[in-house]
Amino acid sequence: HSWVTPACMFLCDVLMPMQEGLKRVVSSSFEFLEKMPQTVPSGFEIATIDIKNLYPSIDTDHLLEVLCSDVIASYGNCNKARFIVGVLQVVLRNQFILHRGEAYQAFGIATGIPPGVFLANLYVSHVDALVLEKHSAQIAFYARLVDDSVVCASDIESLQRTQNSWRPELIWEVASRGGRQHKAEMPVAFLDVQLSHCNGVMHWEACRKPLNNYLYVPKASCHPKSVSTSIIRG
Repeated sequence: HSWVTPACMFLCDVLMPMQEGLKRVVSSSFEFLEKMPQTVPSGFEIATIDIKNLYPSIDTDHLLEVLCSDVIASYGNCNKARFIVGVLQVVLRNQFILHRGEAYQAFGIATGIPPGVFLANLYVSHVDALVLEKHSAQIAFYARLVDDSVVCASDIESLQRTQNSWRPELIWEVASRGGRQHKAEMPVAFLDVQLSHCNGVMHWEACRKPLNNYLYVPKASCHPKSVSTSIIRG
């Protein structure tokens, strides 16, 4: 029931085309597997590198600076772009969380805000660009969804250092690494797939987490329509 809800929905509409132009951002395992190469150099290691507490760690002023520049670059220096910039400022300066009856101002990106995924993907895409600029010759593939990145590269530590060099408040940590079957390494999980390669030939299988109860609502279920329409748009 927040008064900024219509502004949030507007941002979803105008930021979505910008996100679709990000070549290294994926929205699902299916999309990632479509882009993943079939073969990689046999010595390359696979790793997932995640950002620790991304949303609340983002500096709001820098977020606005980066996103406003991206909007102008995407839409041009026109009235629509200036309006989008104004809406971004209103929304990001007026994020509040209700906890035990008290309202607290949120910084960075508030968890659950409808355009949150778009905002984060666009913001962190500048790290992607930096990584590819410095390590293109060392990378077989690189993809990311919000705060989770996956890479197959010859030097994981060097790539991680580059990720950590962009903003001091964004801390990138290696969550898992390995994936080389010929060296008896464990597969690396990204989204809901497990990745590995044997002498450079890529393999994948579904990743079934032990704590996943698979409590999904099928589209054809008998639940009322409001169950599916109430899902956060993002």
